[in-house]
Amino acid sequence: MTERNFVKELCYSRCVDMEDGNDTETICYHSLISIITEFHNRIEELGNQVENLKWDKIRELESQIEDLKYRTYD
Repeated sequence: MTERNFVKELCYSRCVDMEDGNDTETICYHSLISIITEFHNRIEELGNQVENLKWDKIRELESQIEDLKYRTYD
């Protein structure tokens, strides 16, 4: 997995005010929205994949049940 540098992606900066002691931190909100959107899309995609896997497994089990119904035991 690729390591991400969110400090860099968000254009994070910190300004230290030596005189008043009021440090200021900023980020780029457009970058933050892009990251949130990307994560949201990834979560939705994973949710869809889980749903598809679930239904594939259900169909597989239903098929096995049907096979058992018609199995003859000697």
